[in-house]
Amino acid sequence: MAFKDYYKVLGLAPNATPADIKKRFRMLVLQYHPDRNNDSEFAVAKFREVQEAYNALSDRQQRIIYDREWHLRFSDTKPSNIRQTSAASLLEEARALLRFIRDADAHRLNRDFIHARLTDILSHENLVLLQHTASREERTAIAQKLMNAAQSLSWKKLQTVMPSLYALLSETEVGIEQIEQWKRKIRLNDYWERYYPLVAFLIAALVCVLIFSISS
Repeated sequence: MAFKDYYKVLGLAPNATPADIKKRFRMLVLQYHPDRNNDSEFAVAKFREVQEAYNALSDRQQRIIYDREWHLRFSDTKPSNIRQTSAASLLEEARALLRFIRDADAHRLNRDFIHARLTDILSHENLVLLQHTASREERTAIAQKLMNAAQSLSWKKLQTVMPSLYALLSETEVGIEQIEQWKRKIRLNDYWERYYPLVAFLIAALVCVLIFSISS
């Protein structure tokens, strides 16, 4: 059987911590779960591949054995090729998330995946890194991309990432007032989506009553 690069499957470097592996696994499971992709052959195959990689790398003894084989086959891998988190990489992750949302069918948008990605990008470790290494312009660019991406979330889900967004946005040129306007817009949109069917029903019922009254 051909040797599989499980680190490549999960999109991780071979020095990834157990926490990194678990976090990445959960994110990919949300993205490729067959139930969320109409059981497409591609999603099913990716889902199984991700599970296989996680099973091999999450077990300490299995990972030791696997790493020996991995290093024999990829001994020329340079440290510079190992995935490193930086302001630039986080900005690219924010852009990729926004592209995913724009390219997806609005009626079948996987909001759990979006929430998971936002939580991942806005992790405590990443916020600390951005506050200490990113320029004001870089933080502003990341903040704006994440705000646009978060608009697809419900108000309830948005509240779970709001503290992290504030921690990032309050240090940028976006400004507190703009953040508050953005929050109000999302909340109004959430109310509209939630109560639109009821409002439509009441209007239709009222029209029917008026027509009946006039015809009588």
